[in-house]
Amino acid sequence: MRDVRILFVIAGFSQHSERLANALSKRHEIDEWLFLARDYPNEAAKRIAYPKTLINAVNQVVFGPNGATNFCRGAERPCSVDEAEGLHRNQLCDRSGQDLACSRARPRMVVALAAPWIVERLFEACPRSLLIFSDPTVDYTEAAFSAWAASKIGEINEVLRYITNASLNRSVHNLPYLNFQLPTGVPIAREVFERPAAIAEIMGRYHDALYDSGLQNPRRKLRGGYRFNDDVAFQRDRLHNEARLGALSRADVLHLFNAYHSYGIAVEPGFHFDVFERADGRVGHSFTDVLSGDQTGAEAQHVNITPCDRAWVT
Repeated sequence: MRDVRILFVIAGFSQHSERLANALSKRHEIDEWLFLARDYPNEAAKRIAYPKTLINAVNQVVFGPNGATNFCRGAERPCSVDEAEGLHRNQLCDRSGQDLACSRARPRMVVALAAPWIVERLFEACPRSLLIFSDPTVDYTEAAFSAWAASKIGEINEVLRYITNASLNRSVHNLPYLNFQLPTGVPIAREVFERPAAIAEIMGRYHDALYDSGLQNPRRKLRGGYRFNDDVAFQRDRLHNEARLGALSRADVLHLFNAYHSYGIAVEPGFHFDVFERADGRVGHSFTDVLSGDQTGAEAQHVNITPCDRAWVT
């Protein structure tokens, strides 16, 4: 089992990129870097599907090929699939066949090295879950891509440091893209994409601009929230054991990846925001569930929304 610290995804290149990725993986095995690629197709129809094709290949690495949508627990114990001989099940991790993926084999970060012509489409597919770099001047050689990846480690570490150490009281990096950032015109993910090394400054600025510590949730004795507009707020909720994930997420491809990553960093899903109107009336805005396409309806009085844009009325 190979430990993978960073999964580098080579995106949008059509000249033997899969062969290049294999060579780079061998070159950087000691660094715990794995490289993955899918050649950019010539056919227009296949180009339309390319972001999903690429992220599906990423999911095969992250979650394995057997349809898993969650990871085993107890990764500090021997693996129940690969190392079970002679050990009681209580001594092993709780992975069981196809139900769970191996958490020890999970990459800690996923980073795209993208051709300029695919950058915007990757951002649209994974706006707040994938860390994307692009360099129109890079030579298409193993040495050049190796140097390119190495040159981004400082920026990657800044993002890792922020996401890993973010306070529970500062959840601005979890604000969903479709249901918060787009309708409010708050370009958090766009700014991180453009300046990943400045993630702490970006998140701090938006937290200060959007957070109101005096907001009172009418259904719960909790204060504080991010202002969606003058009347509606997003208030962080605890991490739930039951995340809204399953076979549909795996089939959708993008939702599964987006649920488990924050700006390229591996995270656990289950966190969500309580969305409420401060006067305990109707929310007055209809939110979209990204997976089902259902609308919550403007008359709803209380809505839950995940960072990956699942939305439902409670």
